[in-house]
Amino acid sequence: RFHAMGPIETSVKTAGYAARDDLAPALDTAWSRLGRPGTWWSGADRIAMAREARHAKSCAFCAECKKSLSPYAPKGQHSALTNLPPAAIDVIHRVVTDPSRLSETWFRRVLDAGLSEGEYAEIIGTVAIVAGIDRFMAALSVPVPELPSSILGEPPRVEPAHAKKSFAWLRTVSTRDATGLLRRAWFGDGDPGFVPRVRQALSIAPDTLESLIIMSEAMYIPSKYLGHPTWSRPPLTRRECELVATRSAALNDCFY
Repeated sequence: RFHAMGPIETSVKTAGYAARDDLAPALDTAWSRLGRPGTWWSGADRIAMAREARHAKSCAFCAECKKSLSPYAPKGQHSALTNLPPAAIDVIHRVVTDPSRLSETWFRRVLDAGLSEGEYAEIIGTVAIVAGIDRFMAALSVPVPELPSSILGEPPRVEPAHAKKSFAWLRTVSTRDATGLLRRAWFGDGDPGFVPRVRQALSIAPDTLESLIIMSEAMYIPSKYLGHPTWSRPPLTRRECELVATRSAALNDCFY
């Protein structure tokens, strides 16, 4: 069946890669949603986050923090590309350049500086989508996609019901309490099932979480199959998939 190819699928096919039929379209879906209003930020804000995430790698202050014994020792300011609030700039730059040294103390300082937990969660999800897709394209030696246009509209800024402090730094919603968009993001049209905590952590920003799940399930493993050690998605076996995931996590200083 014919479908209009997005920029990622077009680049992958033009480069001659025989990717799974579902992979590039899923990434295009997650990418195109960056310009939509989220749960907490406007579409223009989210595109600004994506631009800032790409720019952070060239920030001299980030480079100084990265090489310091403590990331909080250097005094100065990030080289910002956008007009996002300073607290949002700090979150984006630190997540991109020095994620392994983030702490709950730093997280509390971010909230004290004016970000809400929901705003923080949506920033994290947006940066993760940009980083994941940009790394994917770089691995294939094809250009990263241009950022989509922002879509007008105001975010609802309504927190899902039953959010509470549990396993993460910020409040989360349990799988048994999920309703509406959050329930759809986790379970689609099916019955509730297992959801790993890494896919529960941003539950107070369900719109961005849904995009992140679309991307991560295409790149990795759908949640419903995580508990099945023999499940595989050709051409990789489950063991090969876990090898790639583990090595990637180590290279990214992931402590999860």
